[in-house]
Amino acid sequence: MARSTTPLNSTQIDKAKPKEKEYTLADGKGLYLLVKPNGTKLWRFNYYKPYTNPKKQALISIGSYPDVSLQQARQTKDEYNALLAQNIDPQAHRIETTITEQNRLVNTFAYVAEQWKASKEDVIKPLTLSKNWRIAEIYLLPHLKDLPIDKIIPAVVKPVLDIPYKANKAKMFRKSMRLLNEILDYRK
Repeated sequence: MARSTTPLNSTQIDKAKPKEKEYTLADGKGLYLLVKPNGTKLWRFNYYKPYTNPKKQALISIGSYPDVSLQQARQTKDEYNALLAQNIDPQAHRIETTITEQNRLVNTFAYVAEQWKASKEDVIKPLTLSKNWRIAEIYLLPHLKDLPIDKIIPAVVKPVLDIPYKANKAKMFRKSMRLLNEILDYRK
């Protein structure tokens, strides 16, 4: 039968003083607080990896206390236990989620626009680049920055380019359209 652990409370955590050697305060279901000799308090989650025979023990760092509160650590523990119930390794899931998020950020219009700007720094005059970038900041980036680059289609772009067009700024409309095309072509 599994041992029952009394859940931690914030008073116990705050009163935990550093000792000569590091020690742990268990909260239950794999969550514990590691107290280091220098006074640092770290949340850790201990679990057995699914799909390993024999079961291998693994450890995930959740964060440091008080940056990660007791409630946040418990919420993360519950998420990890839910993943384990589905035979998903929380550590692998966390890495996969991080990579997916990084890929999502790399494929946004804002990221590609920044890359385009960096590629043009040695090619065109600084004043021209500055003017072009200002057009992007005013007319393009506020509306398109978080969109994945492959989701930018004419139906999405038309309302964005209509802003300078409807304001009778034909020159800005043309420059915005040219700049948008340059940025999209740069990605290819």
